[in-house]
Amino acid sequence: MRNAIAVPIAVLCLASVLAACSPGTRTFVYRSSENGEWRVDARVRVANGIADFECRHSASGRCHYTLFGDCDADADTACEGKLLQSFSLAVNDHHRLAGLPDFRLCVNDRAGQPHPVCNLKSAPGS
Repeated sequence: MRNAIAVPIAVLCLASVLAACSPGTRTFVYRSSENGEWRVDARVRVANGIADFECRHSASGRCHYTLFGDCDADADTACEGKLLQSFSLAVNDHHRLAGLPDFRLCVNDRAGQPHPVCNLKSAPGS
């Protein structure tokens, strides 16, 4: 019983220490599944105005990213902003972009530009 409590506490302490070492760094995790099967698993790490995109898994073999800007900061899902950029990455590939403004992110395992009301994740650019 003692170890069952100690392990989660140790993990939280380690996470706190690591977060303190990287102030201003934010990591966004995007995962989706359909009928119990993982469709896409992607990560975006934003620090000092630089965004690192990583495609960890995609049912199609590629993660398709669409970035929108000028979104209402108070809206959780809707974004009537402009398309900033779209690109795709192969599984286990990375892409780095610098100088992005605050943006909203859509990730999908299928090609094609999603409507800006997809399952958006907000990310501060600079």
